[in-house]
Amino acid sequence: MIDAVFAATAAAILFTTVVLIVGPLLRDPARRKRRALDRARREGILGEAEYRRQLAAAPADTRRPLLAIALGIALPLAALALYGAIGRPEALTPETGQAVHNPQPGEAAPGDIAKAVQSLRDRLAAAPDDAAGWALLGRTLKTLGQYDEALDALQNALRLVPGDPGLQVETVEAMLFAGGRPELPPAARDLLAQALAADPDHQKGLWLAGLDAAQRAEYTTAIEYWQRLRDQIAEGSKVAAALDAQIAQARAALHDDLAPAETPIPAAAPIPDTAHGTALRVRIDLAAALAAETPEGGVLFVFARPPEGGPPYAGKRIAPGPFPLEVTLGDEDAMLPGRNLSSAATFKIGARWSASGEALPQPGDLEGYSAVLDAAGAAETIELTIDHRHPSGE
Repeated sequence: MIDAVFAATAAAILFTTVVLIVGPLLRDPARRKRRALDRARREGILGEAEYRRQLAAAPADTRRPLLAIALGIALPLAALALYGAIGRPEALTPETGQAVHNPQPGEAAPGDIAKAVQSLRDRLAAAPDDAAGWALLGRTLKTLGQYDEALDALQNALRLVPGDPGLQVETVEAMLFAGGRPELPPAARDLLAQALAADPDHQKGLWLAGLDAAQRAEYTTAIEYWQRLRDQIAEGSKVAAALDAQIAQARAALHDDLAPAETPIPAAAPIPDTAHGTALRVRIDLAAALAAETPEGGVLFVFARPPEGGPPYAGKRIAPGPFPLEVTLGDEDAMLPGRNLSSAATFKIGARWSASGEALPQPGDLEGYSAVLDAAGAAETIELTIDHRHPSGE
């Protein structure tokens, strides 16, 4: 509102100035004299000969209209140039008296991202066939940690451009994060295979394929994927060092013939010897109201994740029951490089009984979550009850 008032006021002042300066230039004095001579001749004050003599002595000044036009154009332009040079446009913001934040190059101003996301949503509501727009929305939401919504957006993009390997990998990653487990469900695994068939050197695709293979104890396959990725990475970089560590650990797991279900690949970074990250006991019980509705078989996923959601710090896949049962989570159960319980200040513990065995939550899965826990003050044994069905807003 202040911007509009200022603009209207400035325009009025500028217009008045132009009129006051240019107006008199448009009034030709010679023309006024001719009108006076005409009136004097009509009233008999001047004879015809005297009229013609005085009329010839007062020629029109053609330079004055040209000067008026030139000033009428030059004055507004000069005013805008001067304001651009020494003015303070930021002073027109409604928050008068507050310090003005000037974002640095590459820095988004507060609220800009949320506004941009909402603007993109509005645009896609009007143009739902914009594949590039859906892809941009999905990547943005994934960066913001809104994985379920990111997955929906990327799936919309993929329906419009079904053979794009980059979109396929982005969608697989969103499925991974939304599910909270690095072992991919069959649909995501098939999609990733299609992407790598079309683009065998896709770096993120190779990383995800290796991670998924390692989670299923297919260590030879994991090493092959990660080695193909490693061949593309410059020597001496942090990414190269992390990959080297992952490959070495996969080789050690291969030689030791570790069990696939309870032994995920540990994090690449050295595991700090901290009390809260190495021995977190979870006692899981099943609510009596659900005891008669339990599925036959399936898999129980137990994990520690950030309170706001996203990839877990640690997780295990075990056979469900008999309840109550105890599970230990620690840094050795980390599933993503450099992300383990020792790096968590707060977390939630979750348990999900999946009848299908898929990592992504399915309608009807039995679930339970703890309250938000402080890593420094977590109890020696954390009590958790599976007490509802998915979806539940978690």
